[in-house]
Amino acid sequence: MAKSKSSKGSTKESNKDINKEVAKELLKQITESSKEKSGKEDKKDSKSNSKNDPLKELSHVKEYYYLTPDDNISIVGMIHKVMETLEVYLKTIQQILQPEEFHALYECNAFDDKEKSDLFTIYKKAIIMHRELLKALIENDEKKSIAAVKKIHEESLQIKGKMVHTVEKLQKSWKLEPEKRRSVHYFG
Repeated sequence: MAKSKSSKGSTKESNKDINKEVAKELLKQITESSKEKSGKEDKKDSKSNSKNDPLKELSHVKEYYYLTPDDNISIVGMIHKVMETLEVYLKTIQQILQPEEFHALYECNAFDDKEKSDLFTIYKKAIIMHRELLKALIENDEKKSIAAVKKIHEESLQIKGKMVHTVEKLQKSWKLEPEKRRSVHYFG
């Protein structure tokens, strides 16, 4: 009888070991199966998201403003990025047309009246673009916002070259000898 108990005990232990191994194998198969399904679903989701992503058509705008696809930025974020660029343009022109700080008083003398008139034309365009984006923010309509960003981005590229030229002229103003410039007067 002692032998039968010990053989039954070892059989039970071997059955437990087999059951543990079977359970481990089943768990492994279930895990692998769920990973495969999850991977397929992720691929489906990413494909459907890329097809349905309205911001996909703005990918070139994202690249221009150094936004990566991983940034996952909303249309509101993109509007703010374009507005920031326009605000830099506006501030630069404003300092030339209406100087208030010493550096602006000095730099504005590098521009004659014709150039200032041209800058004011650019300023008006930039203000109109900025207000268009502001309107898109207020309306809060995704389709209109996307259209506004596309339109304003293209228009801002048209004035970019003029802005680069303006900034170069501002830089050169500091390299000129004082006698070659109009004198700077204190207006205080």
